[in-house]
Amino acid sequence: MGTVKMSGIGRAKEAATGRKRRIKRRLLPGGVSWRQCLSALMLAGLGLAAPCAGAGDQPLTTPAGLPASTAVSAGAVNHRYMLGLLDERSTYGTFWFPEPLLGGEMDVDREVRVDYFHGEHAGLRSDKATGEFEYAAGQLTLEAEVPYEREVSGGATTAGLGAVELSARHPVFEYVAPGRSWDYTVVAGLEAAIPTRTRVSRDTEVVPKLAQLARLGKHVSVQTNVGYSMLFGPDEGGARTLEYSAAFGYDLDYDDLPLPGVAHFVPQFGLKGTRGLRGPDSGLEQLFGVVGARLDMKSFAWLAPQLRPGVGFVFPLDAGARREERWGVIMSLVFEY
Repeated sequence: MGTVKMSGIGRAKEAATGRKRRIKRRLLPGGVSWRQCLSALMLAGLGLAAPCAGAGDQPLTTPAGLPASTAVSAGAVNHRYMLGLLDERSTYGTFWFPEPLLGGEMDVDREVRVDYFHGEHAGLRSDKATGEFEYAAGQLTLEAEVPYEREVSGGATTAGLGAVELSARHPVFEYVAPGRSWDYTVVAGLEAAIPTRTRVSRDTEVVPKLAQLARLGKHVSVQTNVGYSMLFGPDEGGARTLEYSAAFGYDLDYDDLPLPGVAHFVPQFGLKGTRGLRGPDSGLEQLFGVVGARLDMKSFAWLAPQLRPGVGFVFPLDAGARREERWGVIMSLVFEY
């Protein structure tokens, strides 16, 4: 699920005033947008980068705690299943990948998550609180999300319940390198946003998605996500938008960084962008960045769910994003059960 994009309030306000501004695309030789190149590189980058994973990293341990090198070789045991597309040795589904601070997550999850975003612009302040519930049945993850949005501009306040978002995702391909020095997963997902008929939610949205997740060595995680948003409804029905994101994490466990009560400390850098393909925002591009960290707290007998708090600073990276927010802060709390 997306975390920061043009809010329902912002879209309603712009539709009412009719004052849409277009951001001129910067073209490379041949008429190709640099943003299109970035999107293509994000989709292809994992396949190119994975073979270059740090050879000096220690091999990942198995769920039983045994070194991966002690496992029976793939030549003796077939670890693949589901028509040979998935691999039971994959890191995907082991709760190792951190939840991105910005952009959708695509790992298997069973959790309750609460996010709060605060952003500011000249004369405008926006707040968004989101509650999320995820349940996994095997490798299939089902998710429900409900946001509440509030915007203050020029002394006027607009607030309301956003669209209820329902989604499902499942891996469709996994590859584990010999020795388990790195692995790679492709995930397909589908999201549907049901409008609540408030001032900020009148359109239905359907978003098919495709994601890539890679573990490189012991520490590095890379997650990319691309989706095609289709709107149906009275406000912006017929609009089509390309949505994409990337999250890069570096996992430090207690042996690497002995913080009291912390099992894993994961600094993150993320990107989230959109590009209007059809409708009133056609040609409009927005790209945000985030820097922050997420903590995986140690489990205690008196506290059943594992806590994963996170915080990040959000900043615009192009003119379209600066038009929406000058800066923002996101706080996230995950209860994993």
